[in-house]
Amino acid sequence: MGSGEGTGMEREMGLSTRLGAAAGKEVNDEWLRARTLANLAAGLGKQHEARRIQASLPKEFGQTPGDRAFLYAAFLHARTQDDFYPAGRVHVGAVVLPAALVMLDAPERFLSALKAGYEVLATLSEGYSRIAQARGYRPTGLFGVFGAAAAAAVAAGLGQREIESAFGFAAAASGGTNQAWIEGTDEWLVEVASAARAGVEAALFAKAGLSGAVRSLDGQSGWAKAFFDDPAGERLMSALSDERPRTPLVAMKLFPVSGIAQVATALACQLGKKVRATDISEIRLYLSISDASYPGSASKGPFRSRSDALMSVPLSVAIGLAHGYVSYDGWTVGNGEARRLLGLVEIHGVSEIQDSDARLSVRTSAGLHEIEGTSNDYLFPSWEQTMQNIEGLATRCEAPLPLVKELATSLSKTEPSVDHIRQVLNRTLER
Repeated sequence: MGSGEGTGMEREMGLSTRLGAAAGKEVNDEWLRARTLANLAAGLGKQHEARRIQASLPKEFGQTPGDRAFLYAAFLHARTQDDFYPAGRVHVGAVVLPAALVMLDAPERFLSALKAGYEVLATLSEGYSRIAQARGYRPTGLFGVFGAAAAAAVAAGLGQREIESAFGFAAAASGGTNQAWIEGTDEWLVEVASAARAGVEAALFAKAGLSGAVRSLDGQSGWAKAFFDDPAGERLMSALSDERPRTPLVAMKLFPVSGIAQVATALACQLGKKVRATDISEIRLYLSISDASYPGSASKGPFRSRSDALMSVPLSVAIGLAHGYVSYDGWTVGNGEARRLLGLVEIHGVSEIQDSDARLSVRTSAGLHEIEGTSNDYLFPSWEQTMQNIEGLATRCEAPLPLVKELATSLSKTEPSVDHIRQVLNRTLER
C-alpha cells in the first residue's frame, strides 16, 4: 500500500470527517433565530463580570477576530442566561455565535454557520459529557472550541478538509475544569470566552493552509484517547449514528442561574406567588441523580461570589419561594426569609427524574404543596412564541426592550442583518 492510499484510507476513517458532515444537517432556521435572540438579550442584560474581564485587558485588545470573539462570548455568557444543551451539559450559543459573527464575510452564510456550530458542539458533547463531568472537566471549555471552529470555518466558506484541519487545532486547545463552581472563582467566564477565541483561531490556521491531523479525534494519540481513554472514538461514533438535529434540543434559559436549576427555579417561583414564605417549614427538591451530583448544584454556601451562588439549586429555589422571581442580583438579596428557606432545602437525586426536570414539595401551615415540571414545559419556545413574548424575554434578561425589539427585527429577515447585530454588540462593549 502506498503512502497516498494510506492517507486516503485514514481520511475516510477519521471521525473528524463525520463530525464535519454533521455541520450540514437540515435544521429549521426558526430554531436558530429564537436561540440567537435569547442569547443576544442575555448579552445586553445587567451584569458586571464581563466588564471586569474587559477592564483587565489592554485597551487594544479586541482588534483581531479571535480577541473580538473572546469579548463577544464573555458578554453573552456573563449572566449565564445564554442557551445550553442539557444532554451535553454545554453552553452553545455563547461560543458559536461570536465565532460566526467575527468570521462571516458573506451574510447568506450566517444561519449555516450557526447551524454548523450548534450541531457539532451538541453532538460531540453528548458523546462525552458524563465522563467529562465525572473527571472534573468543564464541558463547555472542553467541547466548545469544536463548535466555535465549525461555525467560524463555515462562516469563512472553508471546505471539508479545512474544517477537519480546524478540528485538529481545536483539539489542541480543548480544556477547562469545574473547580470554579466550587471555589467561587472566575475561570468559568474565561473558559467560555477562550473556547470561542480558540475556535476562531483554529479556523484561521486552517484557512491559512496549516494542516490539522485527520485523526485528531480518534487517532491512537488523539483527543478521545487523551481525555477519555477512547482511542477509537466509539462514544462519538455512537452520537454521530443518531442523525436527528440537536439544535431544537438546545434549551433557552428563563433565569440567570445554572441550567440544572432552571425548572426547579420556575417551580419555586410559581409556588412563591401562591404561598407565604413565612409559612414554609419544609422544602424537598427532587432532581435526576446526575443533576444533583453536578459540582456546586447541591451547595448551600457560604457563597463567595456569584459564580458558586448561581450553581446552587437550593439558593435559586429559596429565592424563588421567597420572592416569586430570581434576578441577576437575586443571590445578594439575602433577606432573613430567603436565608431561612435556604437552610430548609433538601435535595434528593432520584432515578425516576430525568435530567433538567424537577419535582418540588413544600410544607406550610396549610398543608403539603407539590409541583413538578419538565424542561419541555419551560425551556424550548419556538421562534413564534419568542416573538410573541419579546417583553418577557427583555424583562427576564434585564435588557433594554427597544434594543431587543431591534434585534428581533434584524433576525426576522430572510437573511438576518448581521451588521446590525455586530453594531449592537460593539456598542455594548464600548459602554
